[in-house]
Parts: sequence; structure tokens; C-alpha cells
Amino acid sequence: GGEAKDLYPKLVDYVNVKLINTGDFLLSTYDRGISEKCIEVFADKGVEVLPGFRVTEITKKEVRMRKKSGEEMTLDYGCIVWAAGIKQNELTNNLKKALLELNDGVSPGNMAILKTPANGIITDDWLQVRGSGGSLFALGDAASVRHERTLPYAEQLFKAADLDNSGDLTLTELRDLFQGASDEFPQLEEYAQYLSAVVDSEASPRVNAIAKVFGEALERERQAWKKAKALVSQRASDRTKRKGSENVEQDFTEADADANRVFDMEEFKGLLERIDGNLQPFPPTAQVAAQQGKYLAGLFNEAVLAGDIDSFTEVAKASGPFTYFHKGSLAYLGGGSAAFDLPVIGPITGPAAGVAWKLYETSAQLSWKNRALVGLDWLRGEVFGRDTSRIA
Repeated sequence: GGEAKDLYPKLVDYVNVKLINTGDFLLSTYDRGISEKCIEVFADKGVEVLPGFRVTEITKKEVRMRKKSGEEMTLDYGCIVWAAGIKQNELTNNLKKALLELNDGVSPGNMAILKTPANGIITDDWLQVRGSGGSLFALGDAASVRHERTLPYAEQLFKAADLDNSGDLTLTELRDLFQGASDEFPQLEEYAQYLSAVVDSEASPRVNAIAKVFGEALERERQAWKKAKALVSQRASDRTKRKGSENVEQDFTEADADANRVFDMEEFKGLLERIDGNLQPFPPTAQVAAQQGKYLAGLFNEAVLAGDIDSFTEVAKASGPFTYFHKGSLAYLGGGSAAFDLPVIGPITGPAAGVAWKLYETSAQLSWKNRALVGLDWLRGEVFGRDTSRIA
């Protein structure tokens, strides 16, 4: 599309472009409306999007790929552009292995956390590397700020809820456990709400109706407060994906292997594993890394950290955990269009967003000289078109 279509009209019929995307949506970290707009823009340019495919092999002539369902597809190609990111740095891999060796037989809690899959070094809310004893900190793409998972504490949680020592947890016992533990483990909150509705529905209909009205009102108020707070101060624990009652019910159904509405230890662990899967990391963007850098600079400037757990504990008590302020996300879609995902306002797409994107990119340059050069380059491209190589 674009200039190439105008410059080489005779070649258009011999060329087609396909975009293979591993996920089901483009720009999956953005608002869903932006993802749909991307597909519209690509369709206008004649680009076919193939979502949900994972490339398994690239030969000299073919691209071979497979969907999660097992469906396989092979495409012939003349030119392929690989844009699948980069693998973890070797230093990161070696450090993760060293942390496992350091904590083996010393800290079962840290071992359980360090063994869980993560795209980066696992840190706590203060960006201290888990298992390092306060001697290491990590940020950016190399780090994964990980709120506490429930699974490593499955046995303690089970014993706390099993008051009659029956070896099984009823839905009522699960509800009481999840409600009491949701402050420590926010990922339990939605499941506690579901259980509350299920258990209460088995009580007196009249009492249930009154409780439901007041409960829903309080929940709406609480959720509105949480959303407002998250706009300016978002902790790792706040990033929990809400699944909806149907999907929550499905998690309970799948975890309850014998379908008897009570959960033994193994079924309980399976349920917690599903619940922990709803925790989401911070997006791997420069915006997050920059804010983490400023946060760590503030911790180091206090001149208290000495590379040991005692000094870290002192700083952690005096300083709050890292919080992320999402200022919005943007992406250029080509053809003069862009997409903004702004807090409160929501998604904005189209030519106006494209102009705003260019203005932002120009103003973000570090010097006035670069701002002038970039701005003039945008203007020259709009008036005369972009320079491109020509085939004689």
C-alpha cells in the first residue's frame, strides 16, 4: 500500500502481504477497539491478518505455523520480515538459575515463587529480586513484578479454612476463606463474590434479596473507587484480570474433578492455580521502565540500602511499593492514522490521532535541533511524499 502502490502499479497484482500474529488480537495490551481498528486499517491496505497462529518453522520457501487447536497451515513466501521480539538475555537466565541454587533448601517460599514461569527476573512490589536477600534490584523488560501467588500457600490456606478437619472444603468454607484473604491476595476477590452469590442463593429468598441489593450497591461503589485510584497509582496486585461470573463458574467446575461441590487438597490447588493465572504483569513498555527507574533512584538516594535484608526491610517500611501511573498508550497504524488508548477518555483512532502522534513524537525529542529536524521531515513528507528507492 501507500507510495509503493502508486510507484509500482504493475507489480501490485503479483504481491500480497500477510501478517501472522500469535495472539488472537493485534496490540493486545491496548483497548479492544484499537485492535479492531488496526485490522480495518490493514484490510484497507490489502493486508490479510492471520491471528492465533504460532510459527513453528521457516524453510527457504515456506512458513509453517500452527494454531492452538492444532490446525496447521503452510504459506509460500518471497520475502519475510521477522518481528517476534528477542529472547531473554543470557545474564537474566544465569541469574535466575543462580537464585534457585541460592535458595534451595533455605527458603521454600522463595523456591516456590522462583520456580513459577515468568518473563524476566521475579521481583516484589519494591523491585527487589525475590530470593536475593535485598542485594539485587531489577526493572524494565528484565523484571517481572510479581504479587504473591496463592498456590505456594495452598496448604496453609486449606488448613485455615478446614475448621472441622474434614479434609474437604465446602463452598461456604471457600467463601469465608476467600473473603478473609482477598486483601492479601486480590486475585481471590472476584471468586469470593461469586461464592457469596452462590451460597446466599441457598439461604432464605427474602433475606437473600435484601442482601443482594445492598451488596451490589456497595460493590459498585467499591469498584468505582478502585478504578479511580488505579488511574494514578496502580500496584502489581491491582492488575488482576476480571473474568466474569460465567468463566469463574467454569473454573470451579473444572477444578471440582468429582463434581461433588466440595474440594479436597488437590482440587483446591487446581483452583488456586487457575485463580493465580488471572494476575497480569505490568506492560513491557518504556513508560513502565522509566517510572521504575525514578522509583529505584529515590530508594537508593535515601542511602540506607546496604545489600542486606535488614536494610531493605527498613527502606520497605519507610517507602511505599512501586506504583505505576498509566499516561496512555499510542501506536502509529500507517496511512496517516494512529491509535491512542487514553485513561478515562478511552480509545481514539483516525487521522486526528495520527496528527497528535506526530506532534507527540516531535515534542518528545531531547533537543530543539532534533525537534526541528523531525518536524520538518514530517512536513516535507506530507508535501512532497517520502523518498523511496526506484527500480529503473
